[in-house]
Amino acid sequence: MMGVSPTLPLPSLRAQPQPTTNRIDPALLARAKAGDARSQLLVGYAYDRESSDLDEAGAWYHKAAESGDATAQFVLGWAYLFGYFRSEDHNQASAWFRKAAEHDYSIDLSKVPILFLDKNPYGTLGFLYDDGKALPQDYAQAAFWYRKGAEQGDAGSQLLLASLYFDGKGVPQDFEQAAIWNRKAAEQGNEEAQANLGTLYLAGHGVPQDFKEAKEWLQKASGQGNAAALYNLGTMYAKGQGVEQNNAAAYLCFDLAAARLTGPDQAGAEKARDLTASFLTPEEISKVQEAAAKWFAAHPPRR
Repeated sequence: MMGVSPTLPLPSLRAQPQPTTNRIDPALLARAKAGDARSQLLVGYAYDRESSDLDEAGAWYHKAAESGDATAQFVLGWAYLFGYFRSEDHNQASAWFRKAAEHDYSIDLSKVPILFLDKNPYGTLGFLYDDGKALPQDYAQAAFWYRKGAEQGDAGSQLLLASLYFDGKGVPQDFEQAAIWNRKAAEQGNEEAQANLGTLYLAGHGVPQDFKEAKEWLQKASGQGNAAALYNLGTMYAKGQGVEQNNAAAYLCFDLAAARLTGPDQAGAEKARDLTASFLTPEEISKVQEAAAKWFAAHPPRR
């Protein structure tokens, strides 16, 4: 199963800088100076959001992180990753993210200013560990952060957590969990999750084999132009699985899939299309190709 990566945030953090030193509650500042981690976090947050004083913000976030505040540790992870507050250092970024993960669910996203424009930073962080380019590849960490995003209802995180369960990366292989998380994303309209869920029903992995359910989810994904769903739907028509056997419909699905897939998947779709064509007359093939042209006009390639 293939996942769709979340959009990597490139935060533009600053609003209009405003003087802030006289806005910080003296009692809060006193507690921060006395070593209270939460107060140190709030002072750093005030410097960051209200004055854009990155030196002061970074210093206070660092104090809070070293005092064990999970939110500050999470902030420092992004700060080192992108070079905010401190110099860019991906090893330091990973170290702070891991420290934040030790606190599980105590991260307060409302006090994570460097990501306040990002829809769900947990899914993005999961992808960074999954992808292994910006951070050391670690599927267990990817699964941890995907789960945090997934449990908040983020469809992208749900899809990618399902993919880890399907492949057994960072978590034990569990098709039932893959089906559960794909369903949550599919019900939000995620086309890849719909295709994955239909495929699970088609194969009987994690759910009872059910061709009616498979067809329903594969059609939803195909309607959004998903090539993998089109290929599997073509297989159902070619074999008469849960639908009346229909070579013309199978040919159409394989033809559409072949135009959008790449590499070995494309070659497989082309082979299936050409095999199905041997059961059709030239007139039938011509009609299918007309239908394909209309489909392509309604589903232009994505950039």
